[in-house]
Parts: sequence; C-alpha cells; structure tokens
Amino acid sequence: MTLEQKRLRFGAGVIVGFGVLTWAALVFGVSSPLVLLLDLVTLSGDGAETLGKTPGQMLGAIMAGLCVGLGVIIWVMAGAHLARMPHETRTALLVMIWSWYLVDSSGSILVGAPMNALANLTFLILVVWPIWAARRAERATATE
Repeated sequence: MTLEQKRLRFGAGVIVGFGVLTWAALVFGVSSPLVLLLDLVTLSGDGAETLGKTPGQMLGAIMAGLCVGLGVIIWVMAGAHLARMPHETRTALLVMIWSWYLVDSSGSILVGAPMNALANLTFLILVVWPIWAARRAERATATE
C-alpha cells in the first residue's frame, strides 16, 4: 500500500468514525460526544450547546456537505474510473451506497423517522440500478 493510499484510508476512517459517533449519539441518546463536538466547532467551550435548533442546523449543514461529497465521488467514479476498471469501481460504489443506506436508514428508524429510510430508497436505487442493469447486460452479452 502506498503512502497516498494509507493517508486516504486514514481520512476515510476519520470520516466514517465521525458518522458512526454521530449515529450512535443520536440513536442511543448519548449526546455528550456531540455536545463536545459542537463546543469545538462553535469555540464556546461552555458545554451549553444542545441538539436544538441552531446546533441541529449546523449538524444538518455538515450532513449536507457529506451528501454532496458522496455525490461528487459517485460522479467522478462514474467517469474514467468506471471505464478503466468497471468491476472494481462498481464494487466500491456498491459498498459505499449500501454502507450509507444501512447506517442512515437504521438510524432514522431507531430515532423514530422511518419515512427517511423509505425516502433513502430513491438514492439507493439511483446508484444500484445502473450497476445492476450493466452487469445484467454484460452477462447477456457473454452468453450470446
């Protein structure tokens, strides 16, 4: 593994860790890690932040940024990467989208927002369906 790969995986691990920490804090009602994060982000240091309107909006903004980032990753990987390495790229995209879907949807259900899990199916289908269709077409072509 190259240094670049190690650094990228470290960064990915930090991002995944943040997501898991946020999910666990919301699902299990342990807000202290999120309050600490909010204190750091707002530079208040007083521990007075809650998951109310303003911090909720901030977390929403963070989640929006992550969603945009995932969309950009899909966009980039669907270009030259998919053309050069279709199997590997498809596998990476499927692992990414299923990981997101399972964590986001299970968290939504566990905190009482099951309609979000249903809405998430739209995004899941937008990534899984083209991959499934392409694999099906490749198999059909291979058997002819």
